[in-house]
Amino acid sequence: MQSQPRQDVIEEEDLPAGWISTKLELCVDILDSQRVPVNSDKRQERLGNIPYYGATGQVGWIDDFLFDEQLLLVGEDGAPFLDKSKTIAFLINGKSWVNNHAHVLKAIEKVTSNTFLKHYLNQFDFREYVNGTTRLKLTQEALRRIAVKLPPFAEQKRIVAKLEQLLGKVEDCRERLAKIPQILKRFRQAVLAAACSGRLTEDWREENPDVESAEELVKRIAHSKIAIQRSESSNWISIVVEDLFDSFSGGTPNKNQPQYWNGSVPWVSSGDVKSDEIESGELFITEEGLKNSATKLCSSNSVIVVVRSGILKHTLPVALVKNKLAINQDIKCFDSGNRDINYWLFLNLKAFQNQILGLNREGTTVQSVKSETLKKWCLSLPPLAEQQEIVRRVEGLFRLADRIEERYQKAKACVEQITQAILAKAFRGELVPQDPNDEPASVLLERIRQERESSQPGKKKRRKV
Repeated sequence: MQSQPRQDVIEEEDLPAGWISTKLELCVDILDSQRVPVNSDKRQERLGNIPYYGATGQVGWIDDFLFDEQLLLVGEDGAPFLDKSKTIAFLINGKSWVNNHAHVLKAIEKVTSNTFLKHYLNQFDFREYVNGTTRLKLTQEALRRIAVKLPPFAEQKRIVAKLEQLLGKVEDCRERLAKIPQILKRFRQAVLAAACSGRLTEDWREENPDVESAEELVKRIAHSKIAIQRSESSNWISIVVEDLFDSFSGGTPNKNQPQYWNGSVPWVSSGDVKSDEIESGELFITEEGLKNSATKLCSSNSVIVVVRSGILKHTLPVALVKNKLAINQDIKCFDSGNRDINYWLFLNLKAFQNQILGLNREGTTVQSVKSETLKKWCLSLPPLAEQQEIVRRVEGLFRLADRIEERYQKAKACVEQITQAILAKAFRGELVPQDPNDEPASVLLERIRQERESSQPGKKKRRKV
């Protein structure tokens, strides 16, 4: 009689000596039946010090535990199965509670380890095992049939030790890289603070003492008498914003009037102010909508500031207007009629946004900045020639920061590629040397299978054919 193929081995070519390809279900105990989901409201009533886990990691705390050992969790639904830069499988230790969005696995002793499988699954291609569109799902049936390339147990230990060493170094690099965006943010903010306080151009002032003063500049461009406070040490002056800038808020045309919308006039809301320069928003209005609402047009080179939005909890959106556009009621426009002075206001609003937010925020969910406080804000104004030199230096330093940020993005992508390259090499059998004295994985699996069968009383042994 012809022998039947082994059910615990998946035929696969080009495996290293002593390796086999088998099903995941033969390498682990699946403990999904012990999971218990608890919704967030119930967890609030049961807050404790036990970690509560979901598809991608810890999602809360609870007052009791389901498990008390090291286990391997693999997302069931909602995990980033197709994103190699993110974790699919992760270890948990000690007392824990797991909901039904993560599969709970425990490696079978002497066959493999939780750590080996964690690394293996984090480089595995799940495309043929998950289903769904917006929210991918890995069913338990699909989980069971995942093909695992299994080396001899002794080699697994060597692979894990080497991976932990190499990936630890990669993680150190990742942690260092992760600090760069915050460093660059602080650098840009420090540049703005130095620019708007005059520290950035101290040397320039010494070399250029005879330029037109800020007071002469204001007298030349202003249409009315303005209260000016002179600086004793330089040609800078202090001036109230409303004395030099016209300001206004906008509005929203009636959305029940279709003739007011889908025209040619750009209309900007608070959510559109996402960069330092703005040309339009997502919506456009008609000339009729402009005439029959509280919205108003901002001129080119004017400055707009979001004064009412939930985002004011974190930042103050400010932008330079590149062409005429209309604004809604959550935005305030400032215009001195002079491009350079408008740009100076823009820099100051960026430089002192934390102080502005700290002093003027109101509200809880939707916060606002008092328009009157902005209008009464005292602005330090340098001579025009120094403003232009400040802009030149700021833009030069910002270009340097931009180049560093580009390098950071490339380095970040490289680190993610290195992680996957190391894992791929490990599971091709190329990371550590093979030892011909290692017990082959096929022999190990067969022995474990026999031990399991013999430990189950009353179960007949399968006749070999």
